Amino acid sequence: MELFALNNNTITAIQWQAYPIGFVLLLLCLFTVLGNFLIIYAIICKSTLHTSTHYYIGSLAFSDLLVGLIVMPFAFIFEMTHDEYRLFSRHLTFLCDYWHSMDIFATTASIFGLCAIGFDRYIAITKPIEYPNSFLSKKWYYVLPMIWFSSAIVSFPPGIYFGTTQAISRQSTISNETTLAPSWLFKECDFPNNLYYVLFISIVSFYVPLIVMIYVYIRTYVAAREQVVALSSGYKHHHQTEMKSGKFSFKQTSYEENHQSSSELITIRIHHGKYQNPHMDLVYNQKQKSVYRIKRNPSEANTFWRKFSKNQKAAKFIGIIIGAFIICWVPYFVYFTLNGLFLIRLKDDQHHELLFDIFSWLGYTNSLADVLVYVSTSKELRSNFFRLFRRCRLRRAVRRTNQHFLSDREVISFKS
Repeated sequence: MELFALNNNTITAIQWQAYPIGFVLLLLCLFTVLGNFLIIYAIICKSTLHTSTHYYIGSLAFSDLLVGLIVMPFAFIFEMTHDEYRLFSRHLTFLCDYWHSMDIFATTASIFGLCAIGFDRYIAITKPIEYPNSFLSKKWYYVLPMIWFSSAIVSFPPGIYFGTTQAISRQSTISNETTLAPSWLFKECDFPNNLYYVLFISIVSFYVPLIVMIYVYIRTYVAAREQVVALSSGYKHHHQTEMKSGKFSFKQTSYEENHQSSSELITIRIHHGKYQNPHMDLVYNQKQKSVYRIKRNPSEANTFWRKFSKNQKAAKFIGIIIGAFIICWVPYFVYFTLNGLFLIRLKDDQHHELLFDIFSWLGYTNSLADVLVYVSTSKELRSNFFRLFRRCRLRRAVRRTNQHFLSDREVISFKS
C-alpha cells in the first residue's frame, strides 16, 4: 500500500507493509507503557514499598517508561515506513537527534540503575547491620539524581553534536550530487556512525557498567550462598572489629583469611527456630577461649530471619533482571560495536538493516520484560500490581452502575 501527500511541492511517500508485525510492535509499545506506569504508581501509592530498593526499581521502571513513550513510537514509525516518512519535513534532523539521544539516555539510566541496585543488595547481604545507615540506603535521594544526570551528560551532548555533524556532511554530499530536489528530502534517520561516538557510547554507556554490574552480582550471589551454608551448618565466622557498650561489629571473612588472622576470629552460633533461650546470642572467641552472651529484644530474632529471607529473594530477583537485560541488549551493542569500529557487518544492506532492527527491538523488549520480572518474582509488587487492576475494574463497575441508575431516574421523571 502506497500513499502520497503533496505539501508545498513536496511529495511524501508512505509505504505501509507488514501489518501483523506492526500490530505486534504496537501492542509491545502499549503494554510497555501500561505495565511500567502501574509499577511506578504502585510504588508511589503503597507505603510498604517506600524503601531505597523499591525507589531504585521505580527509577528503572521510569527509564523503561521513557522507552515505551518516546523511543519505541519513533522506532515503530520508521520501521513501518522504511525510514521514508517525511511528514516531519525540515524538523527531521532535530527529531532524529532527540530520538537517538533518548534511546541512549534511557538505556544508560537503566544500566546505571541496575548497578546501583546491585551495590544496594550486596551491602544488604554482606553487611546487614550497617545497611540501614549505608549511603545507598539512606541517601538514595542523592544517588537517583546522580544516575539521571550522568546518563543525560553521556547521551544528549554527544548525540546532538555527532548527529548534527553527520546531517551536515550528508547534506553537502547530496547537494554536490544532485540539484533536482531539496537535500533535506533525502535525509534518513540513521544512528551516528562516527568512530569516536561509537567507541564512547559503547564503553561508557554499556560495557564498563555491564562489567561492574556482573562483578557486583557475582559477589552478591557468592555472599548469599555463604549465608545459606552458614545457616545450614549453624556456624558463621567473623572478625571482631569493634566493641562498644556490649555490642559487636563484625566483618565477614573467608576460610583462607581465618588462618591468617586467627587472633581476631569470632565464631557465631546460629540458632533458627526453637531453642532454649531465644533472647541470647552466643559468641565464641577462638583466642580467648571464652563465650560472650549478647542480649537482644525478643522481636529481633524474627526480624532478622525475615530480613534474611527477603535479601535472598531480592538477590534472585536482581539476578533475573540483570540476566534479562544482558540477553536483550548484548546482541545489539555487540553488532553496533562490530559495525561501527571494525566495519564487520552483513554485506547486503537490506539484511544489515533487518538484523540491526531485530537487535534494536530485542533491546526495547527488555522494557516490557522487566515488568514481567517484577510481577512474577516480587510478591509485594505482584500483589499491588493486581490490586490496581481490581480497583480499576471496580471503579468501572461503579461508574456503569451510576450511569444506569441516573438513566433510570431520568426515564422515571420523564414518565411522571
